[in-house]
Amino acid sequence: MKVFDNKEINIKNINVKINLKYSNDFTFVGLKYNKSDLLIQTPKLYCSYGVNEKYDKNFIDLSLQNIENDKELKIFESNLKEMYEYIQIRYPKHNVVNYLKDLHFRLKVRENIKIFDTQKNVIDKILPNTYGNYIIYLQGFWIINRDIYFQWYMLQAKIYMPIYLDEYAFLDGKSKKNIPKPPPLPIFKKSNHKIIINKKETQIKEKKSTDAPSLDEIRLALSKLKCINEN
Repeated sequence: MKVFDNKEINIKNINVKINLKYSNDFTFVGLKYNKSDLLIQTPKLYCSYGVNEKYDKNFIDLSLQNIENDKELKIFESNLKEMYEYIQIRYPKHNVVNYLKDLHFRLKVRENIKIFDTQKNVIDKILPNTYGNYIIYLQGFWIINRDIYFQWYMLQAKIYMPIYLDEYAFLDGKSKKNIPKPPPLPIFKKSNHKIIINKKETQIKEKKSTDAPSLDEIRLALSKLKCINEN
């Protein structure tokens, strides 16, 4: 299955299939593009209300209202008009109902469609007042009596969702991760821990400790002291 870019569409490559009669009043005619299903990726289209699920068959209304600002939409509008006019020329005796009215057109929506946001996450629904890219499918058209109705489907959507935050995002002061690390401790060399001994000081101390008087010197000092006392 191939999805065609909007710029690739050339009306000359559209193939009309054999009519399939369902009743005297209903006939379906399938369309192909180069023998493939005609799946087109659209430019950004505006959606006012999302998918309408109030009736038996779901549908969506899409708008080309931004055509003045988007060149891609001008190409898309031209392709839609050419496909419509192509069927008009092939069925001149029928009333071909124009699916593009005032830059709006309606597509059927099947239950198994996929809806994504721009991050490729699956989302539940298409919100109102949003823009999106769509993959649309032109299956063919119904001939009901003398009227022709095109059968467009929307198969996938990529919606440009408004930004929202689902988690607490306030910056309440600095987080622990932002606290600066303390400066590193100074690195001491082994030489800083050595005790330096002054050899000269130890020699003096040792000399003083060995100058004690001898026994003879003590006796001489006592005898002198005795003589002094007798006089």
